[in-house]
Amino acid sequence: MDRLKDLPSADRLRQRRKSIETTLSHLENERRQVEQNTEWMDRLAYQNRLRLLDRLTHWYHEEMGQIDQA
Repeated sequence: MDRLKDLPSADRLRQRRKSIETTLSHLENERRQVEQNTEWMDRLAYQNRLRLLDRLTHWYHEEMGQIDQA
């Protein structure tokens, strides 16, 4: 992360956006795995996991929007 401090602001934002895109891809894969796993012992745990993934996805999309506006 230290090398990012030496980059101009626009470059840091571009790098952060790429990082967010990668994270969103991982979140999408995780959500697919959760939805495909039919062996959940606890329905509430399943719902909470999906809710967490949805919140994280929303949060990262908001950050990408802020980066795009900057």
